[in-house]
Amino acid sequence: MEEPQPTENAGRFKLWTLYLAFNFIILISVSSVVIDEELKSVKGWAIALAIISLLLVFATSAVHLHSGYRSIVINTKIELYIIICLVFIWAVLVGLVSSPTTGLAVEDDGAVYLGNMYYFTWAGFITGILLLASFVEFMFGISVRAALRRNNNNLFTSTNTNNNTMSNTKTPSTAFVYWCALMASSLIVMGTASDIYSRQCEVEVNIKPQPFCSRTVFAITTGTMSTIACLLIIVSKLLYITTPFLVELCLCAILFVLYIFEILYATGTNGPGSPLGNLYYFSWISFLICFGIGKCCYEDYVYALEIAETEFEEERGRTAVPSLATYGDVEGVHSDEVREVGELELGNTSTMRETARETHHENNGVSVANGGDVSPNGTASPKSNVDKDGEPDVDL
Repeated sequence: MEEPQPTENAGRFKLWTLYLAFNFIILISVSSVVIDEELKSVKGWAIALAIISLLLVFATSAVHLHSGYRSIVINTKIELYIIICLVFIWAVLVGLVSSPTTGLAVEDDGAVYLGNMYYFTWAGFITGILLLASFVEFMFGISVRAALRRNNNNLFTSTNTNNNTMSNTKTPSTAFVYWCALMASSLIVMGTASDIYSRQCEVEVNIKPQPFCSRTVFAITTGTMSTIACLLIIVSKLLYITTPFLVELCLCAILFVLYIFEILYATGTNGPGSPLGNLYYFSWISFLICFGIGKCCYEDYVYALEIAETEFEEERGRTAVPSLATYGDVEGVHSDEVREVGELELGNTSTMRETARETHHENNGVSVANGGDVSPNGTASPKSNVDKDGEPDVDL
């Protein structure tokens, strides 16, 4: 196992201290709330879970301050088991505090009336998830934060430079992170809407409140369909099964449209999510996550086009052979320009030959214009004087 880095331990220690503060707030809020007799058992369970969580968080935070015990607990399986246990405890606390049926911080219609208990319970649950992500990033090298910070979500490995040292960190695609978040959010939408329906709509047909119940059914349907779609995408990505781009894009578009209508009907007037509660918040969160998935699909499309264009240019550069006929196509010079350049070069060659020939004639002191004869090989020779008998006349 690698030696823990001081910066990573310091960052996780801040999360542990924040977790400790949330535990104190929740324990005080749950202990001081006044409830009906039928909810006393719920309050007792909430207090017990808050105390267990407080002890675990306090002990782990104290271990960070002791150098001897730090290596035994921190960045080991013991810390992992503690974090998983805390995430489970706070998931139960979220249900006990924010459930429309037995929630200690919400009214009968699901509206929040104890803000500290409600919001800090969700804050503690999210802090537990962040602690788990931080531990997984350090121990297994899977960085969710790097995936969310990255503009290009098509790479599964990123190279980070720190003190002139290259370290490879595996980063899941941003779309995968969004699909996981959408599944969690859709589960909450489905569960909350189902709880509201079982509490207020399982009555006689003639006294069933409308359109409240029909809108609740639509919220349940939307959450269920979204959960199933997200589960299929997540399983396919985990098993390295190639999901066609159009399939993922179509699922995202369908869920986006569904959540538009779900927000319109569920959070509007006479809707089950009109009070500020779990259904209201997570309906909007699911809609925004669908928008984020659509953004990732667009980035995937642009990235694929860039890769295809780059490969095409590389293949073209390997197969194209420059020549006089194809020079214009390879280097961007038009064929007409190539033809004009060729004719100009041929003309210059002929002119140079004539100039060289005249220069040679002048050097020999003979000019064709002065009566010299031209030999068969193209050179001029002086014209000889002859007498009347045809014999050469030589001056002595």
